[in-house]
Amino acid sequence: MPYRPAVFLTWKELFDELPNHEEIWEFLRTCNRQSTAVLLARMATHLYIDRFRRDSAQTIQIQRYLIVNFLDKEVLRRAEERIRGSVEYRLAFHLQQVLTLLKWTIVHSMPAGGIDPGAEQESRLSLGRCLLKTNDLFLSKTMQSEIDADRCSPSAKKFMRLQLFLGIGNEINNPPVVMNAVIRSATIFEEIIKTVPGSDSF
Repeated sequence: MPYRPAVFLTWKELFDELPNHEEIWEFLRTCNRQSTAVLLARMATHLYIDRFRRDSAQTIQIQRYLIVNFLDKEVLRRAEERIRGSVEYRLAFHLQQVLTLLKWTIVHSMPAGGIDPGAEQESRLSLGRCLLKTNDLFLSKTMQSEIDADRCSPSAKKFMRLQLFLGIGNEINNPPVVMNAVIRSATIFEEIIKTVPGSDSF
């Protein structure tokens, strides 16, 4: 299967400002936990299945559907002004992003009462903004500082750190065939047991 690059759209890219966790959590605190989690889980399911299909036309269709339903006119206007290229390579929504916001929803949203983004358009568009902002927040400040330093003075260890960070998104967006994944995982963990000091105690 061919490798599918995915360059995610970010809030900073559109609005020239880096969002923070608190502004996302502030909105989530007004949301109903169950309804918001169900909505995000449905999104995650569609995006997960799409990763296995590896059908560019289907990916574009899903992205367009989500964009229409979750991104407001101001975000779309900014994107139109600043972004060039096919939506296939500039994903507004992806699995790691949705799962991250789902985790924050479970932690911060209201167990009873609160708004239902699936039923209210304005709230759904606000949730879409939160999803877009989430793309900017996968890195902690410490990790970002380390990566910036790595770019200035590359080394084998620093190169490995970059690979490990990028590998997370690559694995999620390019899942291997199940049998290949099982064999690979067995090989990796067998190697860890052989090479990591003290690993036999686990």
